[in-house]
Order: sequence, then C-alpha cells, then structure tokens
Amino acid sequence: MGPMCWCAPRPATRPPTCCVDEDRPESAGRDITWQQAEDSEEVTERAVVLWSGEVLLKSGKGLAGPFYTHQSAAAAWAFSTGLSMPRAEVFGAQLVRWLCAKSREDLLLAGGDREFRRLNRLWMAPIRTAAVFPIALPGGAQERVGALS
Repeated sequence: MGPMCWCAPRPATRPPTCCVDEDRPESAGRDITWQQAEDSEEVTERAVVLWSGEVLLKSGKGLAGPFYTHQSAAAAWAFSTGLSMPRAEVFGAQLVRWLCAKSREDLLLAGGDREFRRLNRLWMAPIRTAAVFPIALPGGAQERVGALS
C-alpha cells in the first residue's frame, strides 16, 4: 500500500487527481544514517520530511496521529482531535516535523504507529524528530499561557 493522500481516500489502483504529485514527501535536503543492528552495516540515504500531530493530555499521556506528507493535514488532525475531546482532559496540541529515510517513508505512511515503534527499536532509527511546534487550541492551556507572556 502506498502513502495515504490527505485530500481524499486513495484507491488501490490510482491516486486522486489532486494528489498525483503532491503526495510525495518533500526532500529534507540532507542525508540520514541508520542501522538495523549493532553488527550490521550503516545505511546513509536521502531524508524526506514527514509530519504528525499530537494531542497532549493532562494525565501525562498523549495521542499521536498518523504520519502525513503535508504539514496542514497533520495540524488539522491535531486541532480537530484536541477539540473533539473533553476540554478538562486536554493540555495542548502540537505539530511534529520528522526526518525519515526515503526508503522507509511508505512503511511509515502505511503502517503508522505500529511501524514507527518497530523502526525506533532498530540500533539507529531511520526516523528522527526535527522540530515540534505548538498548536493553540481555543480555551486550552497553551492559549492561557500565551496570554500571560
């Protein structure tokens, strides 16, 4: 299964017209080195950018959304998921920019959290956090903290 398109469901036979070229991740403009096991050979390849949204809960846990090729899709997931939950449970939401080995992008886009956990158990993971951006939710803790500064 290929990457999922954020603008419409993706049929198995062909992508929607709006996503023919846009569903490929952008190049990160750098390489990433990863290694399956301590005694295996290091692999260096081009990195691509993937995005995910997260909702942080006041309990200290959180929810991570799927990986997307588009920043806006991941931000929309985090925003809508955060708003759909009881306000008393939600601490905030964030957008995460990931660098991923190009050869592993399809696995992450199709396999989500299960594949992310598997790849993170490798000796040197082929996916790494590049940046985290807060997403302000109406009436949320992040909005109140921002008003104090």
